[in-house]
Amino acid sequence: MNRFFQIIGVISLLCFSFIFTESTFNVALEMDELMNTIKEKKDEYKIEKIEGQIDGNHIVPGINGKIVNVKKSYYNMKKIGKFIPNLIIYDEEKLNNSLKNNLDKYIISGNKKKQMVSLLFKVNKDTDISKVEKILDNNNISGNFFVDYEYILNNKNNIKKLIDKNHIIGNLNGDIKDFSIVLIDSSLKNKIKQKNEYCYSENEDINYLKLCAIDGSYSIKPNIVALKEPYKTVKQNLISGSLIMFNINKKLENELQTTINFIKSKGFSIENLDTHLREN
Repeated sequence: MNRFFQIIGVISLLCFSFIFTESTFNVALEMDELMNTIKEKKDEYKIEKIEGQIDGNHIVPGINGKIVNVKKSYYNMKKIGKFIPNLIIYDEEKLNNSLKNNLDKYIISGNKKKQMVSLLFKVNKDTDISKVEKILDNNNISGNFFVDYEYILNNKNNIKKLIDKNHIIGNLNGDIKDFSIVLIDSSLKNKIKQKNEYCYSENEDINYLKLCAIDGSYSIKPNIVALKEPYKTVKQNLISGSLIMFNINKKLENELQTTINFIKSKGFSIENLDTHLREN
């Protein structure tokens, strides 16, 4: 019995010592000049979140906020011994209106503060994308190819190659029936790995929108549709966040490089949808 109480006593002493040590350490931290500096500046360096904008069936993605993690920032700066903004460690503040929570909305633009645009291309069963692909490669640009089911069936190796080059493959909405969307998505998931799936529509179709949402896909409705006069249409309508859809034809092949040059001259980077629509 005495042995039992001895053990209890030792355990109690260790617990008390731990609590006392931790309490003493926390008091020391509270008195630390660097810790107090970080606490004083944490609101100054907080990055406010920008909520996604929802209007009916449309959404424009927001940007997550960033909150200073005081303790982690302290330990990161302690070895230097002074406050250095570049060594701040942040925790992410998530959006209420995130894209993941609004799959039943059409994404009509990227966030304008990101100074990005995306190039989208319609690909039907007989489309030759080789020249467009080469222009994108020469400019180190990742594009977004919205393809129909027949193109996938006949070009599986090329689909894989496009994904490997960081291009995005999406589902093209045209005259295809509802079940084709699922078939296309299944084909993509079986053959390749892609972070997000995308549907495309120029005209609003609630049934198609719902089906894409059920399948876990984002629905894209571009704010610039440059099917006939690619360069002219882009020049007249380009803004930050633009999602620009093109037909692949001789006209585009002749004007794509000029269009890319114009976009870059306006200070916009050209990114794939995964990068452009990312909420951070």
